Amino acid sequence: MNRLCGPIGVNGIIPDSISDASQLIILDLGSNSFSGPIPTTLGNLRNLRQLILHSNKLTRDSSTQELSFLSSLTRLILSNNPLNGTLPVSIGNFSALERFLVDNCSIKGSIPNEVWSLSDLATLSLEDNELTGSVPTAIGQMRMLQVLHLDSTAPFQTILEGEIPNEGSFANLSAGSFLGNSKLCGAPQFQVLPCKASTRQGLKRSVSKPIIYILSAIVLTVLVLELIFLLFRSQKKKSKPLDKEDMPALSTWRRISYQELGHATSGFDESCLLGKGGFGSVYKGKLLDGMIIAVKVFHLQVQRALRIFNDESLVLEYLATGSLEKWLHSHNHFLDVLQRLNILIDVASALEYLHHGYGTLIVHCDLKPNNILLGEGMVACVGDFGIAKLLGEQDSMTQTHTFATIGCMAPEYGLEGIVSARGDVYSFGILMMESFTRKKPTDNMFYLIQ
Repeated sequence: MNRLCGPIGVNGIIPDSISDASQLIILDLGSNSFSGPIPTTLGNLRNLRQLILHSNKLTRDSSTQELSFLSSLTRLILSNNPLNGTLPVSIGNFSALERFLVDNCSIKGSIPNEVWSLSDLATLSLEDNELTGSVPTAIGQMRMLQVLHLDSTAPFQTILEGEIPNEGSFANLSAGSFLGNSKLCGAPQFQVLPCKASTRQGLKRSVSKPIIYILSAIVLTVLVLELIFLLFRSQKKKSKPLDKEDMPALSTWRRISYQELGHATSGFDESCLLGKGGFGSVYKGKLLDGMIIAVKVFHLQVQRALRIFNDESLVLEYLATGSLEKWLHSHNHFLDVLQRLNILIDVASALEYLHHGYGTLIVHCDLKPNNILLGEGMVACVGDFGIAKLLGEQDSMTQTHTFATIGCMAPEYGLEGIVSARGDVYSFGILMMESFTRKKPTDNMFYLIQ
């Protein structure tokens, strides 16, 4: 047994004997009425990856010191428990921690620096506690951080002060992470008071703003001109296969055995599941050499999958930053204008490669924010070629019965199933509109009155 989920509504104390299940990977006892201290014997579950104890009546003694031996723990969810006390420095021992939720736990005092040393931490929720002190500058160096909650819904509950860093992962956070902290200061995107600065610094800021606006306009103009050039070239240039000597050399792809994939994903356990789609499921895994991967396992019982794919799975690089969809339409994330421009330029370059990089034209057919994945440094990658089409030398368009996303596809694709490179360009235009307005193409503001 590697997963234990308790029934809802159970009360009493958590028995020490639970540590006898030494092979446990997931322990979920959330949303119950357990009381008393968290058992110190949980520290014996060395294979445990997820410990979920939220919404109980648990308290804390020396248990956190014992739990620090759980070096494989990726999720620690303790929200809505009267833990009291301060956050211990031993939290820094959770070196693999990705999600740490300890909101509404009556935690007092300052946030220990050891929290900011958790390099894999992507989600940190400390809201609705009684925290004090300042936000350390080291927090801006957390490259994987995507969601941060230091906000408070009760007056005078969380009293943090100082300047909010505006670098690293912090540059993409929004005001929702800091609500209720009136003593914080920082950039306008956080909706807090500006930090006090000298007259000279203020002059630099006032001069830099027009420069940023001018540079943004120049970059946007260059991007539009590049798109016009690509459109013009795609109309004039006939589909001509490249000579073998002109074609770029293909990489030697690494072959990974099924056994290695099973070990990397804990036997394709549900705890590693990233999501499901029409053609298969995607799992997160870690290879023996430490490389983080995303494994797409196809549903071979689906007739369309049998016709399209030759292999049962694809192993891809895992991009932890997430999709453009998440960054555009989540209140916990923020992209400035230059970041959006750079992402769109990356996507335009990828489309140019698909349409003109090889002798065979590749039409993506489903270009949308959810299929734009972001890597380190916000570098954009075009993914999910589930319904992509290959067009031969004599074909500039073809018909298909597989439809893309409503609102993102060209009219001829939606009405007649006709796909072409022009359809991808149309979808890219919709992507540009959605990126700068942060409105989905199905939003009422884009409907024309006929």
